[in-house]
Amino acid sequence: MAKNKKQESINKECFNFIRKISKSSKGFTLVELVVVIGIMFMLFGFVGFSLVSNQSTVSLNNTADSLISDISLQQTKAMLGQGSSPDTSYGIYFEPDKYILFEGDVFSSTDSANYTVNLSQNITFSGVSFPGGEIIFSPGSGEISGFTQGQNTITLESNQGLKTMTVTFNRYGVVTGKN
Repeated sequence: MAKNKKQESINKECFNFIRKISKSSKGFTLVELVVVIGIMFMLFGFVGFSLVSNQSTVSLNNTADSLISDISLQQTKAMLGQGSSPDTSYGIYFEPDKYILFEGDVFSSTDSANYTVNLSQNITFSGVSFPGGEIIFSPGSGEISGFTQGQNTITLESNQGLKTMTVTFNRYGVVTGKN
């Protein structure tokens, strides 16, 4: 009987100790956890969307810079007369997903000397206002042949439609606007 009382006393102490621990332990409820996880998902979503938007802007800027560089190269070749004869024109022909650098007064798709530059998969030309969809530089002066004010822009667009960039040129082939 003394052992039973001693055992009962130990059991009561253990029970009281466990109850005391459970009252003093603090934790999170399921609702609190769900709210915190929901907020974290929203933050990750905003960060992800921001990164995609920035990537689209950087890609568009890089493509525009490469295009401007290639246009300047063609103009320089025309000014220096680096072709088959000193009176050779150079130009750029535009298609929706690429542009082609060519030598001569007229673009010929069968010319083996043409150099094609493909745009990245998520960028296209949404508008080229130059007549015939091409820019041709006059030999010697480097001016744009047949230049018409108002028909002097090239518009690039990301395929997601999130961003566009328009590059404007003057009659001398100088970029007057990039936005």
